[in-house]
Amino acid sequence: MIGLILALVFGAALRAVVNASGERATTLGRIVMGGYFLRLAIQFVIREIPFFSHGLGGDSATYEEFGRMIAASWRNFGFHFVTAEELPLLGPTSLPPNLFAVLIYANGGEATQLGCTALVALAAGLTVLNVFKLSSQFGAERGTSLLFASILYFQPAFLFYTCDTYKDGLVLCFAIGALGSALRLSQRLSIVHALVGLMCVAALWYVRFYLVFVAVGPLVVGLAGVGSKNLLRPVAAAVVIATISVALASFTDILQMAADRASQTFEVGTATYIREANAAGGSGVMFDDGGVPYAALPQKLAYTVFAPFLWEGGSLGFQLGKVDVLLWYFIIYRAFLAARQTDRRLLLMLLTFIVPSTLMYAMSMANVGLIVRQRLVIVAATAILAATYKPKPKAAEQPLKAGFERPRAALDRARSSAR
Repeated sequence: MIGLILALVFGAALRAVVNASGERATTLGRIVMGGYFLRLAIQFVIREIPFFSHGLGGDSATYEEFGRMIAASWRNFGFHFVTAEELPLLGPTSLPPNLFAVLIYANGGEATQLGCTALVALAAGLTVLNVFKLSSQFGAERGTSLLFASILYFQPAFLFYTCDTYKDGLVLCFAIGALGSALRLSQRLSIVHALVGLMCVAALWYVRFYLVFVAVGPLVVGLAGVGSKNLLRPVAAAVVIATISVALASFTDILQMAADRASQTFEVGTATYIREANAAGGSGVMFDDGGVPYAALPQKLAYTVFAPFLWEGGSLGFQLGKVDVLLWYFIIYRAFLAARQTDRRLLLMLLTFIVPSTLMYAMSMANVGLIVRQRLVIVAATAILAATYKPKPKAAEQPLKAGFERPRAALDRARSSAR
């Protein structure tokens, strides 16, 4: 019963955001709400379908179980944010289990797949609404923005990973939230957007922390107002950022901790044993790189960007991934066209997010199915750029020259005279 109540509450919250954004009775509003309830319907059967060659697959139940463990801990020790220091099984992804734990605690300590999925579906709806608004804000036509937002919302991978208790809905919500704040800051300095961006980055640290290192770049560029007419803003932003950095380095160890975490993450994520483990989970790919993450980079980039290839065989999930990749090819094509005509600031900021993310995933590439999942955040960012493309209007038909009109006029006069 609590699951149904939570689904209605989160649905009402999404409806409220849609209404507040001015999309109450629009096609976008109906699409966002329809996608939300579609995800709730799919969650009833999603765990019964063997999408992957190694079985039902997925780590959704893992996060739900972690949430149950945290809820049990709260009954003994009170409410507090549980991290890997207290529960090592959590690893660096501690926010989703804590959020699920709140819902499970409200359910008397029992798991509620519907309630937890509703939270993930809410995050997915907010992400798509954000993508639509961002592309529209940067000049995309409404119909085009709606097309690319819908492609993202209903593409098989995003639909699959947001209709169960996976973390991917939260990953995209916070990553695109941070990127969106950066893009809006580049247009107009706003304390609200700055705070939202920082909150998204902080949340991202506890969901998929290595994306923080690529999300910070656009945020800094946005705060600095690179390309703006106000010449003092970049200087002021540089002074503020430098002051904050010096203060953090002097009185805390957060910068050193972040640097250590980044180094450790890179070493572990690109380690041979990790890539071999990922490759063992079906649709695995191993490269002859001698254990060096930078080696065979062109081949790794090809798989990161273009896999799964259409001629390859595989499981049901692999075949659905081909639908994803066809949609992705279309997004890439339109983004390439848009890059030649869009605002330079928008292009720069999106590239500071897309390119490092792509390189990061390429150096740890070992599994096609995994890269389709990881690539979702890149797809969402690229879709913003793709939506801004405007085909050049066809040349209007030129009117006939006067010299060609005279014979006809003469013929008309002759007919009139004959009458």
